[in-house]
This record gives sequence, C-alpha cells and structure tokens, in this order.
Amino acid sequence: MEKRINDKNDYTSLIAIEAMIESSMKTIRGMRVMLSSDVAKLYHVTPEYFYKQVQKNIDRFPKEFLFKLKSNELVMFKEEKFPYVFTEQGILMSGGILKSEQAIKIHVQMLRHFMQLFNQATKQSDLIKKLDALTKGEKIFDTLKEMLKK
Repeated sequence: MEKRINDKNDYTSLIAIEAMIESSMKTIRGMRVMLSSDVAKLYHVTPEYFYKQVQKNIDRFPKEFLFKLKSNELVMFKEEKFPYVFTEQGILMSGGILKSEQAIKIHVQMLRHFMQLFNQATKQSDLIKKLDALTKGEKIFDTLKEMLKK
C-alpha cells in the first residue's frame, strides 16, 4: 500500500527546515557551512551518533562537502565537540547516511526541495535566454534580468 504525502504538512516542515538551516549557517573560509552539531539537530540525532556515522562514511564527503576546522577556528565555537563543518552539499549528503525515521523523512523533504529549486532555476534560465533573443541586447533586457534575479 502506497503511503500518501500530506502536502500541507510537508510544506510546513520544509519552511521550518529551511529556517533552521538558514539560521545555523556560518561563513568560514568564505564558504557557507553548518557545524556538525547543528546538522545533527537538523536530522534529530545526537551529535555523537552523527559523528560516528560520518566517520563510517567519510568517503562520501569530498572536500567541497565537508572540512575540518582548524584549532583557531574551533575556538570560536566553544560548544562544538566535533571539528567538522558541512557545506550545503554536505548537509544534504549527510541525511543519506543516517538511519533514524526522522532523518530519512527530513532527507527526502530536502531532496524534493532542492529538486524544486533546480527546476525553477532551469525554467528561469530558459526564460532569460528567450528574453535575450527577443530584445537583442536592448536596455530593457538588463532591467528584466535584474528583476528575475531578485
């Protein structure tokens, strides 16, 4: 029997997830990242369990997904037990290594959300190309392009 998705609850959850991610993001070395403890909170698992799962699956995290904080960076986050930070790709990848029901649910919601964003960006890109062809480089196109970016 196929489980039906409650779109209203999923949408509400996505808003909460997005807000949590946005409020937890830090900029380190010019990259937007989340501390490992914040990623663990996002997926409703303990930081210790999360750290163990990352260690078991470290090959799934190339340097553009995850990196270790240097000691001088770690000092800035006194409450942080574990030295890893995750980029947006790493945050998404980490959901795939966790086995809790809540983590799986959140991971699926995030995948849907990112695919929706990707599809919207693709449609916007197509629209920009069509407008560019129609306006043949006129000033009005620059104004429209700026409006679409906002």
